[in-house]
Amino acid sequence: MPLGSTRSRRAAGAGPARGTLSFKAGSFATRRWQGTLSGGGDALSYAFSLGRNDTDGILDYNNSHSQTTFTGRVQGLLGPRADAALTVRYDDRRFHFPTDRSGRLADRNAYTHGEAPTLGSRSRRGAERCQASR
Repeated sequence: MPLGSTRSRRAAGAGPARGTLSFKAGSFATRRWQGTLSGGGDALSYAFSLGRNDTDGILDYNNSHSQTTFTGRVQGLLGPRADAALTVRYDDRRFHFPTDRSGRLADRNAYTHGEAPTLGSRSRRGAERCQASR
């Protein structure tokens, strides 16, 4: 980018408030849902999403998987030449795997679980700050 130029980027969720909600289902008792909400104006914008995936797996015993994810972002102008953003993400998952590598039952209660919270922030000042567009 040449010196002295400015960059304009559409803000996350810019525009009137809007949301979505979806639900899907499939084989092996698979269920998936997700909801979103976003909106904002020139000075402040936001975008959020929450979803969950579940399945019972292909085995007759303890072979399920579940995952929940939340993401969010809020960004705003702090002045005529400054802006800031805050981003958050949380992921929670559990997978049951009762068989060994050969597919034989090894432990009906074996599972793995993970949680991953993430938080990020950014602030900028000067000619190259992000500008919310209309």
